[in-house]
Amino acid sequence: MYNKLSFKLILFIIISVNALGYFLRYFEFDTYFILLGFRFHISLFLPLIFILKKELRTKIKKIFSDPGYKGKFLPLLWILIPILVISASPFITNIIKEGDPEYFYEFGLSSLFDYPVYLLWNFPQMALFYIFLLSACFGRKNKFLLSLSLTSSLFLFEFLPLRLNAGPLLNYSDLSALFLSAIISSILCSFFENIYWFSISVFSLLWSFFLAFGTKAAPIINIFFASRYKSWEGFLACDKDIKNYLIIIYLLLPVFFLLIALPFRRNIQSELKLSETENISQIPGMG
Repeated sequence: MYNKLSFKLILFIIISVNALGYFLRYFEFDTYFILLGFRFHISLFLPLIFILKKELRTKIKKIFSDPGYKGKFLPLLWILIPILVISASPFITNIIKEGDPEYFYEFGLSSLFDYPVYLLWNFPQMALFYIFLLSACFGRKNKFLLSLSLTSSLFLFEFLPLRLNAGPLLNYSDLSALFLSAIISSILCSFFENIYWFSISVFSLLWSFFLAFGTKAAPIINIFFASRYKSWEGFLACDKDIKNYLIIIYLLLPVFFLLIALPFRRNIQSELKLSETENISQIPGMG
């Protein structure tokens, strides 16, 4: 039987991952690595290493072979609508306009066709992180809050400065984006337990935004796109001050649609429980 993780172990994992992250950043090493094309960020794959035991193998096999949530169309709501809003934004508002990025064909258009490859390369780390979140939340009453806390805290070293005198202490736009991404991940992990939809949703939402609006962060480009590029200007352009808030507005969309989808998910869960109760009551000697 798989036992739930102690809070001491969870706290140890958070401290260890952040300590390693700051160590790598201090000596200007990457906080991720690429193996045979597959991307592995330390915050996504390392936590599971701490808890990987023999009894977890059966649970992992079941997570892949029998995901809890089997919805086919509802996930398209929180994935495609934000992407469609991005695509239509130049026609909706004058603030966002079509850009003229460098490497338009080599990076931009090719990325559209290479989306399945980038998703495949990122799926292992997304899956490993999902398994960790599910394992850490096993046996807990409030899975959502624990998952939210874990997802937010495991990436702190990427967002908080190394030195106190290294300019502004906090980038509130980036921290807000981290928090909203954590909310999306936590809702998916807590209420829509499906390793495939979790991985596809989290990757696709972030990948689409950075493809549309670009980024100067080399790690984001190398993890979500091609490893030989260091920056990308994006298909769409807008004022720099506004751009800092665009990702917040964008990530609020899937949060909104996930919240809309929650009652439907709960109805499905209720129907399954009712069906199980009816089946038990039909067994001789039961009910």
